[in-house]
Amino acid sequence: MIQIALLALLGWVPVVIALFAMLPPRRAVIAAFLGGWMFLPLITIQLSSLPDISKVSVTSCSVLLGVAAFDGKRLFSFRPRWFDLPILVWVAVPFISSLANDRGMWDGASRMLTAIIFWGIPYVIGRVYFTDLPAIRDLALGFVIAGCVYAPLILWEVRMSPQLHKQLYGTVASGMLRGSSLGIPGFRPNVFIGHGLAVSMFMLMCTLCAIWLWKTKAIRAIWGFPIGLLTLGLYGTTILCKVLGTLLVLHIAIVVLCATKQLRTSILVGLLVIAPFAYMFARVTGMFTGDMLLDMAAMVEPTRAGSLQFRLDAEYGIIRNAMERPWFGYGSDPMWRARLVDDPRAASKPNVVTDGMWIIALGQGGVIALAALAGCMLLPAFLVWRRMPVAYWEHPAFAPIIVLAVLLICFMIDSLFNANANMLTLLCAGAVSSMAAALRPTGAQVRARQQQAALQSRTMRATTPLHGGQPSRTRPAYAS
Repeated sequence: MIQIALLALLGWVPVVIALFAMLPPRRAVIAAFLGGWMFLPLITIQLSSLPDISKVSVTSCSVLLGVAAFDGKRLFSFRPRWFDLPILVWVAVPFISSLANDRGMWDGASRMLTAIIFWGIPYVIGRVYFTDLPAIRDLALGFVIAGCVYAPLILWEVRMSPQLHKQLYGTVASGMLRGSSLGIPGFRPNVFIGHGLAVSMFMLMCTLCAIWLWKTKAIRAIWGFPIGLLTLGLYGTTILCKVLGTLLVLHIAIVVLCATKQLRTSILVGLLVIAPFAYMFARVTGMFTGDMLLDMAAMVEPTRAGSLQFRLDAEYGIIRNAMERPWFGYGSDPMWRARLVDDPRAASKPNVVTDGMWIIALGQGGVIALAALAGCMLLPAFLVWRRMPVAYWEHPAFAPIIVLAVLLICFMIDSLFNANANMLTLLCAGAVSSMAAALRPTGAQVRARQQQAALQSRTMRATTPLHGGQPSRTRPAYAS
């Protein structure tokens, strides 16, 4: 039945083209990215010295083809800005790392093309399509609708076991795991995303969007159903995914968002932006051993403490070897040497398992790649935090910007312990970057405001007595 999965991948290209033919381009982009991530099969066709064919590459290339065919002028509207530098560095590092590790230009070009397809295309599409308030609202609403569509499939697998991928495509996406976390019976769902951790992260994105749009009254109903009822259903489904780390991140994000109004400051969000940087710096320098996290995990659930200990031990071995080539790492070869606990030059080289995305970036691309990864996710959120006054955070028009920015922070926090990268996050990063740029007036707008202020000042002086006395009764030009 592998043919069915292959036909589904190849058949997604005409489906995406049809979406662009029937829907406005922006909504076609949202439907194509969400639909591809949610429903395409988890198979990878490896090509020699070329990017693999997978759900990510097929979706990204199909969307790019649809945009070029139906809305080509939109692509030419892209203007690089300084905050696009992290994504540029991130897609270029694989090429430099391959050269630094003597793997040749062809290998480097292939890996750079893979990074462009997986990371670059969704980011650029997000930059050019989500540049105003209605667009960013559609994106946040798209996540809520996607969660509502996916929730019944998740609930089915929680009860019946993760079998949908095998039943539809004939292959097993991941092992069946009966989740014991939180004492909730049932299985941990995989659906078509492939792993319970990735499914829970996707549901976190959908649920957090629903909660914030409901709280700020940005959306009141979907398909005639009250948004509050749908939000409750998404929240319960996320709990049933039974991933403790995801639930902790979700609740931290909810508390931080709600506290901004009560405290009249966004300092907690700023601290949340800094947290991943602080963790990575402390781990690389050896200032933080993780004992405190182990104690906290043991209090919640002893089995989680064992899993966390395993990951921290793996990080230690990778960091030690990665610091031998700190700038551009060991490249992306299948046996990349940062994973080897013993001396990389030794004959016997036992591997360690890599879980956190940040440690993979450090081992394969060095400190440069790690900084670029953090910049891709956290710089857009930082710009929104810096430029958006707290008074507007719960305004219905601006609420989608805020929640998508916080989603990027949640993803980066999750990446400290898991590698759940997905193209939807890059789409959000591009969208939030464009909206953050819109929050800062351009040079022409600043000059226009200065000229208007100067004109108002001259008008006011002209209608004010020079030597005291009663002021003129003439209303100044700026008075409303």
